[in-house]
Amino acid sequence: MTNIVIYYRRKKEESVEKSVENVNKLIQYFENFYTIKGIFLDDHDDRNQFNELLNFPLKEIDILYTNHYFDDEFDNQLINQLSKAEHFSVKYIDNI
Repeated sequence: MTNIVIYYRRKKEESVEKSVENVNKLIQYFENFYTIKGIFLDDHDDRNQFNELLNFPLKEIDILYTNHYFDDEFDNQLINQLSKAEHFSVKYIDNI
C-alpha cells in the first residue's frame, strides 16, 4: 500500500475546530486508499509541524498531501529538492 503523510496548515480565517474537522475528513478518506504515516498540522502563521515534517524519515513515504502552497521561495525549493532526493511526490489536497 502507498505510504503518505498529510501536512495541513490552517488558513487565517479558518477556526481551529474547522481545521480539525477537515483533517479528520481527510483521514477518513485517505485511510481507504493509503497507509497514513504521519499527520502534521500547523496554525496559519506557524512552522513547528513543518519543521517536524522535515525531520520525518521521508524515504518512508510515497506522497506528501498538503493544503499549503509553498509560496515562500526557500520552502518551495526545499520541498522540491527533498521530493526528488527522497523519491516522493507532493500533491495538493484541493486537487483530489
